[in-house]
Amino acid sequence: MPPLAKLREECQVLCNVGNKPGHLRRCVGAGFLFVSDLPKHTSPEELREVMLSLGHADFICKYDKARELLFLDASLPRYECLLASLPKKPPPFPQDEQLHPLYALCSLLLLHPVPLAGQPIESIRLVLKLTEDSVPCLLHAVPAMHQECAVLLRQRMPVPYAAGQVLAAWFDRSIDQ
Repeated sequence: MPPLAKLREECQVLCNVGNKPGHLRRCVGAGFLFVSDLPKHTSPEELREVMLSLGHADFICKYDKARELLFLDASLPRYECLLASLPKKPPPFPQDEQLHPLYALCSLLLLHPVPLAGQPIESIRLVLKLTEDSVPCLLHAVPAMHQECAVLLRQRMPVPYAAGQVLAAWFDRSIDQ
């Protein structure tokens, strides 16, 4: 199961209030993993309970009252827990040539381990989301991610090592299928 699917499943369980029809979707923006329209379908008291449950489960919630949306992200400890089970070494070299740039990015990221707290979390979120998309969507993002890594390395700043772990897990799942 992809890492983002695990987080989505946990959030969905915590967001279920009775038989309310709220939807949990992947957030398009860079600041959060998920967005839910649950506030449109629950009372303020139920929403408060859900937000407390999510907080206790190490999820970060931001309620946008104007749009009646709940934005959700994993906290640092939740990310660390999720990433602990992911590969720390590059997967076997892919036979499919179109995947070679993605493999190169994965290998580059895994060469630079740093604690999660120092990594650019936006890039990790992006890779988590992209690994659920089609291969062309993932490949389309590779040049910009390579460029971001080059800039970070030149500035002696940490690259998103955890994104390399997510990519390695994606390769492992792709090989198994």
